[in-house]
This record gives sequence, structure tokens and C-alpha cells, in this order.
Amino acid sequence: MKQPPRPRVPRQSAGTRATAQTPPSRPADPSGGDGTRTADEGDVPRAPSGGGSGEHSTVESHVPGTGAGRAGSDRDRGRAGRSGRAGGDSTARGTTERAVARHRTPRSLERPLEAGDAASVLGSREEAVSTGLGERLEERRRARMRLRGTHLLVLVSALATVAVVVWGILFSPLLALSADKVSVTGADDDLSGQVTQAVRPFVGTPLPRIDTGAVVRAVGEIPLVRDAEVSRRWPDGLTVVVRTRVAVLAEKEGDGFALVDDQGVAVSHRGDAPDRMPVVTLPAEGEDRVRAAGAAATTWAALPEDLRPEVEEVRADGHMVTLALSGGRTVRWGTDEDGDLKAKVLALLLDQRPASVYDVSDPTRPVTS
Repeated sequence: MKQPPRPRVPRQSAGTRATAQTPPSRPADPSGGDGTRTADEGDVPRAPSGGGSGEHSTVESHVPGTGAGRAGSDRDRGRAGRSGRAGGDSTARGTTERAVARHRTPRSLERPLEAGDAASVLGSREEAVSTGLGERLEERRRARMRLRGTHLLVLVSALATVAVVVWGILFSPLLALSADKVSVTGADDDLSGQVTQAVRPFVGTPLPRIDTGAVVRAVGEIPLVRDAEVSRRWPDGLTVVVRTRVAVLAEKEGDGFALVDDQGVAVSHRGDAPDRMPVVTLPAEGEDRVRAAGAAATTWAALPEDLRPEVEEVRADGHMVTLALSGGRTVRWGTDEDGDLKAKVLALLLDQRPASVYDVSDPTRPVTS
């Protein structure tokens, strides 16, 4: 196969060869391409290799053959070199702008970003970290402030609610006791009026602040009231349940009798002793009177019905009980314990062993004299 003929290259002077040996800086591709080198007038084309058909292909190129052509080529290369040196700085400065411009186009999706382009578009890692950290710190600060504000608002609301509730329950007139809302049960009209008068000092006080124990004590000062129970009736009333005293003993008092209960409290007065009620002698006052009245009432309740008519008087001093029977007989009863057994033993002694004194204080060892 024959080789194609080589193109003629004009001879160059020494200055021209020196210029040619130092290639000028290639100006930046204004089109922003991928750096593909294109032929210009100063490049010498190479002849392509021939095909397999055996025919010679000839490549024609323009090769300046005169001194004027060589001078023009030198001037072009000089301008290119100066443009390259002058454009070096502008090329460096414009790298970021061109990278951004290229990657805003759809062609940017065809290949991955280079390291330099990514830094130009996204910024350096130090800047990203600094910016992100600052924003996160600011966001956390704002979040903490919002959280503190929320906690403060909740606390203030809770305190205000508690204050309103406390005022409404303890100081509001809405729950104050009303005089016409006091209900009394277990007493007649006269006693009910006395109970209402005893409760009057508590009228106007909110129910939650009323001491029911104090109300019970105030009602208990009434002589005919043995005990009382007080309960709140919302929103502004009270219910008072009283248990009145019941006279069970007749105590000699001047020309008449005082009818007393089992605590020695006088319930009423009359000129004679009622039937089926024992006449008693009690201490004048104090705890002995209370114990004596209780013992006398218990002893009277233990006596059988057929024996009670023989009892003329019951004497009690708070420690011992003595019965005065008809015919001048005396029974030493002792304490109010074992009353049923003492009553049976006394009935047997009275029936089987006549005597003036019967001592059943110890029912297992009775004594007569």
C-alpha cells in the first residue's frame, strides 16, 4: 500500500520557531463547552490514514508560504498568548459563575458535579456547618423561650383557677348558710325554735368553713337535747337531728319533784312523782351525780315488775346503790353490774328468808341480817 504524500511545511526562522515551541495559553472556551480542542489557522492538520480501497486521499490545508503569512501567524499567536495571560484571572473569577450557569441547565443532570463545582454551588463545608449550627442554636433558643412562655402561662392559669375555686368555696356568699335553710328533726316546735336560735351565730358562714362539731356543742347546751347530729345540706343549708332527754327518775326537790334522765339532767318539774317512776336521791352535781343517776336507772330497769312496787326510794352516791323497801327493809345492791343476777337472788331471799337487810352486792355470796 502506498503512503499518502506529506504536506509541505514552510521553513521558519529562528524567532518563529521559538514562538512556535512555546504554545500560547488557550483562551477559555466562551461557549462553556467541555474543553474539546478545535483546529485554528496555526494548527497543522495531519493526514488521515487511507482506507482499504487502495485509493490515495489527499488532505488540503492552507499553509502560508510567504513571510507575510508567517508574520500574521506570529501576530495571531502573540494576541492569543496575551489574551490567555490577561484572561487567566477572569477565567478563575468566572469559574463559579459558569459552573452555576452550567448546572442550572438540564445538561447538568447528564454527569455528576465535580468537586470544585459542588463547592462553588453549595459553598464550603465550613460555611455550611457554621450556618447550620447557628440556625439550629437560634431555633433551639426560640424553642426554649416558647416552652418557658407556655409553662409560665400554664402556671399562671392554674394559680388563677385555684384562687377562684378557693374563693368560691371558702368565701363566696353563694355557699353561705341561710337561716331559713336550717332543718331540725326529732324535736317539737318549742325545742326546734331553741335549736334554730343556737345555730343562728353560724348563719352567713360558707358551709365548707362551718365547724359541725361547734354546731353540735352549741345545740347540746340546750337542756332538753341529749345529743345532736349536724350535716351540711348543699348549697346553703344544715340538717340538725336531735335526740331529746327522757325523764326516768323523780328527784325530790322542795315541795315537788324534778324529773331527771339517766344523766341527772332535769327535764321537767311537777308536784308529785309519776307512777311507775322511782324516787331517787342523787348527789347535787359533778361526775358523781352523772354516775349515780346512771346506776339508779340501770338498777331500776333490772328489778322485776312485781318487786318494783315495794321499792320506796333508790339512793345512789356514784359508787353504791341502796334500795329502801317498804316495811323498813334495806337492800345493799352495790354497783350496777350483774343486775339481772342480783335481781333473781333478791327475789329468792325475800321469798324464803325474811330479814331487815339484804346484801346482794356479791350475788354469789348473798348475806342477810
